[in-house]
Amino acid sequence: MSWQLQESYPIKNNYLTNKINKKIDPLAAFELKINNKNNNVLENLEFIPRDIQPTKTQNFIALLSFILFLFGLYLLISALINKWKASNKIFVLLILILTIIGLLWILTNFLSTKYYVFNPSFFALSLIFNNIGKTFLLVWLAALIIKIAIKLLPNDYKRLFCFVTSIFFSGNIFIWLSRIFNATEFPYSYYEWISTKVDIIFVIILAISLLVIWTWSIRLMLTHKPPKKIVYSGFAFYTIFLIFLLKNQNFYLIISMLGILLWLIMYLLSSMNKKSFRRYFIYIFSGMIVAISSFLFMRVHHQSFSNYLLLNAVKISSERDLILENHLNELQTEISADRFLVNYANSFDTSMQWLTHIKNHYLSSFQDQYDIIGFICSSHDKFLNNNLEINCWQYYDSIVEYSQAQHISDNLYFITNANITYYLYKIMLHSELPHQLYLELYKKKPFRPEGYLELLVNIEEEQLLPGQLDYATYYNNTLMQSYGNTIFPLQVDNEIDAAPIGKLFKYHDKYAIKSEIDNNRFIVLVSNHTLPNRLSIFSFFIIIILLLYLIYYILIKGINIKKIFRSYAGRLQITLISIITIVILVAGILSVKYIQNTYSRQLEKQCFERNYGLYLSLQDEIVKNNIKINSTSIDSLLWKYKYSYFSDLHFYNTDGTLLSTTQFALFNDHLLTTLINPDVYWTNKWKKYWYYSNKEKISEFEYRNTYMPVFRGNNIIGILSIPMFSQITELRGELSELIGAFINIYAILLLISLIFTFLITQYINRPLQLISKRLKSLNLSKQNEKIEYKSNDEIGQLVKQYNQMIDELAEKAEKLAQNEREIAWREMAKQVAHEIKNPLTPMKLSVQFLQRIWKQDKKRFEQDIEKYLTTLLEQIEQLSEIATAFSQFNKMPEPLSKEVNLITLLQNLAALFHSTDYDINIHLESDKLTVIGDESRLNRAFTNILQNAVQALSNERRGEINIYAKSDNNNAIIIISDNGIGIANEMLENIFEPNFTTKSSGTGLGLAIVKHIIEDLNGKILVESLLGEGTKFTIILPLCY
Repeated sequence: MSWQLQESYPIKNNYLTNKINKKIDPLAAFELKINNKNNNVLENLEFIPRDIQPTKTQNFIALLSFILFLFGLYLLISALINKWKASNKIFVLLILILTIIGLLWILTNFLSTKYYVFNPSFFALSLIFNNIGKTFLLVWLAALIIKIAIKLLPNDYKRLFCFVTSIFFSGNIFIWLSRIFNATEFPYSYYEWISTKVDIIFVIILAISLLVIWTWSIRLMLTHKPPKKIVYSGFAFYTIFLIFLLKNQNFYLIISMLGILLWLIMYLLSSMNKKSFRRYFIYIFSGMIVAISSFLFMRVHHQSFSNYLLLNAVKISSERDLILENHLNELQTEISADRFLVNYANSFDTSMQWLTHIKNHYLSSFQDQYDIIGFICSSHDKFLNNNLEINCWQYYDSIVEYSQAQHISDNLYFITNANITYYLYKIMLHSELPHQLYLELYKKKPFRPEGYLELLVNIEEEQLLPGQLDYATYYNNTLMQSYGNTIFPLQVDNEIDAAPIGKLFKYHDKYAIKSEIDNNRFIVLVSNHTLPNRLSIFSFFIIIILLLYLIYYILIKGINIKKIFRSYAGRLQITLISIITIVILVAGILSVKYIQNTYSRQLEKQCFERNYGLYLSLQDEIVKNNIKINSTSIDSLLWKYKYSYFSDLHFYNTDGTLLSTTQFALFNDHLLTTLINPDVYWTNKWKKYWYYSNKEKISEFEYRNTYMPVFRGNNIIGILSIPMFSQITELRGELSELIGAFINIYAILLLISLIFTFLITQYINRPLQLISKRLKSLNLSKQNEKIEYKSNDEIGQLVKQYNQMIDELAEKAEKLAQNEREIAWREMAKQVAHEIKNPLTPMKLSVQFLQRIWKQDKKRFEQDIEKYLTTLLEQIEQLSEIATAFSQFNKMPEPLSKEVNLITLLQNLAALFHSTDYDINIHLESDKLTVIGDESRLNRAFTNILQNAVQALSNERRGEINIYAKSDNNNAIIIISDNGIGIANEMLENIFEPNFTTKSSGTGLGLAIVKHIIEDLNGKILVESLLGEGTKFTIILPLCY
């Protein structure tokens, strides 16, 4: 029985990772004893606990938890600010906030040692804000400062703060976004975005958070508008300041001015009265912000990719191969003691089998890239050079001495001779007589890479990966060498010739870059990456914003499902949006899966046809030429077919042991075992399958391997293995393009569908909303409007019934109005008679008295006439006042509807009623509460209430009147209270009746008129009073937006 303890590889990259068996607890320390049959200990294996590196999922959860913690902390502090803003505890809260910031800063430093998403290698904005956690903390602090300032600053300072904050953010927002996008390395393909770089979404969320704070600051500035002089002077000063500051940074200056321009447009449009225009402009404004952010992201992304290509162009054009150099230096000891080479030197064999041995066993990974020639010679050996005999050792020494040779190590040189460059490698063999082994390695022109090289590249060496980049070098516009699958012209074509140096351009629908090597040479790099286009990034931003808004709405605002589904429009929109979203998502997933499976099957079919042809040709050659089954014969045969079919090959003996391969590096580095896959061995041995295909893995590198038995007659003489290393890489590249295309198509389809769903549901629901609005506004006291609807559908029938009902109501309303007028006139006549009777009585008595004394005592008449005439005039004046009051109540003037700022109105009234006899205080929670109404009527209503409050003040204590103004749920709330004599509970019910009064004089029409004015504006007026303590009037009016 065998048990794998761990996987360990000499090479480290994305595919090869050292790991222990999952069944072994990595945190536990234990000792494992290996015993023989006699129970004697053969070996002790000691396991020491090691640090566990968090997985990608754990990193994702760690950063998400940190962000949610900041968000929750913000909500908690906001609640405490609202609660403690009027007390001394606010200073304690500020100290607590500073302490929390310090602790969070320390926490981010600690997290950077545990999680790579908090490490500067993932994101670094500057030396101070050197991880994404600190940058999120900075954004969180900015939002908190704005919140604190809005709650605590006085109104004048608040207006100034909002102005400065909004214009400062506007001038810098797009510069900050550009720096954020530049602070991390974004993947260059869709596949990496989805499979390996999901954490990069947090950088997008950071950018969106900054955009949210910016738009919030603009909204606060528009709510707390400073004077126009400050706005325009501040705008001009800040614009000039930015121009001077960024005069040498043209791009930053342009995007800075763009932010300032958007700020100015929002300020100018805020004063417009057309609600619909303002609403649609907000949508356009939001789209512009997302579009500009997408453009900045694309610019940074393309610039980063351009730098990536330029860096690799420099590496390639340097012509040095660091991997080969390191590999040759490591082989020195092993080659010098190689028994095959030593025996060859001692035997004076003249064949070149030693060179085949070197290529296959030591340089198999580089045979695709280099032509290798060499000699083994002693100090006495000579050979002809230009018909002259020359000592072998002296010949190579002269090359090093007289050529442009770079000394890499004692045994390795990089030779430059005219336009030819190559490596010269020499090793002293441990033979009986001193022998030197000389190798010359020339880079092939062209060569083609294979997928296995990805496995053999250390991640620290940052070597170009095959399948990602193709390149060609040109000398005097002639192709010198090429690399990869791109077909480059032998002579420079117009497309390459016109391409700018050091900038991205499109070549054969792929991104490419051209870089100079020297005056006569340049290199062209072509990338196989599928970069996201502008449409994809725009869609990606929109999708993330919508998801964040949905999450915010669900978690913070809360969704009242019952309320939504009570509305016909809500039910219709939710149903259609859900169906469309589900259909598009399911269609997208199924389409990707279907195309993935189809492409995979096609790829397998192509591989089968190629492999089968290779297999038949190889087996036919073995049979016809009667090739012996030994390592030497099979080696040459496999290499021949490798170059013909561009595929690696392994050949196994019938017992399952490796006989030959074109990839000794895989076995030398112990990435593969020299024993065949057991499943394949038993399948070929017992089931006699002639073709067996199987998915295999080298650590995390997945590939498909095909096995076929080789026959001579009816006997199996070996098993041929054809690994398809590049299949998964090709499939990944195709999927990357496919995912990119589907993101574009389905994201745009989803957005268009959502927009059309909203518009269609609004169109369908408009008649119903109109009917609902008209039903709510039905009033028998005025002319009700009919609804115009041309279609004769179900809604048309409903509209027809509504219009018919309007006609019937109009008739009944006329009759009812007639009855009400008659009743009203009777009631009014009674009231007028009652009011007139009071002054008529003293007038009658005075006239009768004057008549009597005129007859009896004319002298006294002359003395008293003035006094009684004065009384009569007073009573006549009272009658005139009564007539005027009833006239105003009976016939109110038509109101003039316009925007009225209640704050200004109340401040003017408070100044008007100011007196030294009592205190009048005004408490405002906002600088502006705008309603639609007649300003003169509202003035009259509030004047009446304040006048009643003044008249109700008691002489027993100093009078106090308080006015409160605030907004709540789209309503303006005005509270006017006094500490006067109050009103008894039994009298409160009739306080708004026309003939009710608590005073010894007056008509009792004042509060009735107030109520009439308030209700005409769809408002409410409430009254509370305690006898002996005072009265409070609450007026609720709908705000204007």
